[in-house]
Amino acid sequence: MSLKMAVSALEVLAPEHIWVLKRTLSREELAARVKAEPAWALKTIIRSFGNLADMKKIKAELVPDVAHGG
Repeated sequence: MSLKMAVSALEVLAPEHIWVLKRTLSREELAARVKAEPAWALKTIIRSFGNLADMKKIKAELVPDVAHGG
């Protein structure tokens, strides 16, 4: 792969993207927000993937990184 192709393949993530939130907030802080605001959590994940996230993708983003399983 050429350097030009590699650079064009990079995508800048929005500050609200779930991957950014998982790296910038503590696990406890993010888990508390998900629990307190489930609608926000669902909207955030769905928007993070171009409005194409299904339940499998949502679960994959939350468990085990955010949810404490159970």
